[in-house]
Amino acid sequence: MDDEAETQANIKIAKIELEKKVIAQYPKLSMDEIKTLVVEKKWMYSMEQRIRTEMDNISHRLTQRIKELADRYETPLPKLSSELEVLTTKVENHFKTNELQMVERFQQTEVGLIPIDWEIKSLHEIADINPNNGKGLPDEFVYIDLESVTQGQLVKINIVRKENAPSRAQRVVLSGDILFQTVRPYQKNNLYFLRKGNYIASTGYAVIRARVDSGFLYAQLHTDKFVKTVIDLCTGTSYPAINPNVLSTIKIPLPTTLAEQAAIATALNDADALIAQLEKLITKKRAIKQGAMQELLRPKEGWEVKKLGKICNKITTGKLDANAMKPDGEYRFYTCAKDFYLIDKYAFDDEALLISGNGENVGYVHYFKGKFNAYQRTYVLTGFSINIQFIKIYLDKYLAARIEVEVNAGNTPYIRMGTLTEMEIYFPKSEIEQTHIAQILSDMDSEIQELENQLKKYKMLKHGMMQQLLTGKIRLI
Repeated sequence: MDDEAETQANIKIAKIELEKKVIAQYPKLSMDEIKTLVVEKKWMYSMEQRIRTEMDNISHRLTQRIKELADRYETPLPKLSSELEVLTTKVENHFKTNELQMVERFQQTEVGLIPIDWEIKSLHEIADINPNNGKGLPDEFVYIDLESVTQGQLVKINIVRKENAPSRAQRVVLSGDILFQTVRPYQKNNLYFLRKGNYIASTGYAVIRARVDSGFLYAQLHTDKFVKTVIDLCTGTSYPAINPNVLSTIKIPLPTTLAEQAAIATALNDADALIAQLEKLITKKRAIKQGAMQELLRPKEGWEVKKLGKICNKITTGKLDANAMKPDGEYRFYTCAKDFYLIDKYAFDDEALLISGNGENVGYVHYFKGKFNAYQRTYVLTGFSINIQFIKIYLDKYLAARIEVEVNAGNTPYIRMGTLTEMEIYFPKSEIEQTHIAQILSDMDSEIQELENQLKKYKMLKHGMMQQLLTGKIRLI
């Protein structure tokens, strides 16, 4: 100990002496030597490192984008649909199995009712929290900060060099780890990490290395009860956060066998895969629809062009305030929202297009035929001389761009009367062709809407599965 203290003291003295000699040397430096030290040795080196890091990030982002495009287009539509059928069958089979295995014997615990053969464990008893990996940062790594993860997916790849690493880059991440967002945990931007390579997470995450089935634990960390407990234990107002030590004390119910944990994780993973497949199919269908719109609405030889004000007999607005709705009303009430409300009186009885005149949904187009009412900033278009559905589709595609051009930087987007009346509409002379184009694109919209309804349904089913399987109310084994 004495030798170590003496060595440290000698090092300190040597540093002081060296600093004195460096300071004494400064006045003797020539202008060229100063330029070399400041520009080449310091500034240029720092700039080179930053440029290299930025180029690596750009390259990685381009690679990621190419991969996204490849993933989008590599799977043909029939194969996507076929895979969706397989996954749908698997998920529905889980429900058929579950119905036969309802649990009858429960025990009351501090986390609620659980099966008699389940147990309660603190998180630190079944996982290591921020484990010490016994080594420092690698020379180069992918840095996962709080903006890198969205809805359980790693959406941003940020390559960082050790010498330029932010101070929060401290958590080493291995395949199979769970990243739990400890800052603003209500956002639930957690990640079940299954990659290999050098990855370092921000201290805004807790790295959880499970000693039980990691898929099961990841699901438990997203139950309503667990999330509520975490939020209740947070401190701070602007950036509420939970201390990892406090996080580690939260109790979790679990089956005593790894086999049952894995079975639950598999069922929930199948539901996640079905949801992901539906999202991929919807993205594919939307891309196909966009391509079809581009081609079908492209002006062709023999088409006419007229301003919307000449095609539409009347363009007006509603007269009511946005809050005029009545929950038990008989008629539709259109505001600038994407959904309609109800009201007890009507001002219009017609076939019309209704366009949101301001707000975040500015330019959104509704079609309705019948009795309705409208907000004072909602435009009502009636009396069309060509197919009304064709006009709706044309506005769906081109109106947003027209609004964007007319808005001054920094201003809230809104529609003026001239935005609509002066807009040029290209259309085929034949009403039959107008109808065919409208029908094709309308059928595509209906198909996409049906898939979106299925997506909503299976997300709700997944939530229900979590509540049943992760509390043991329904057993798979």
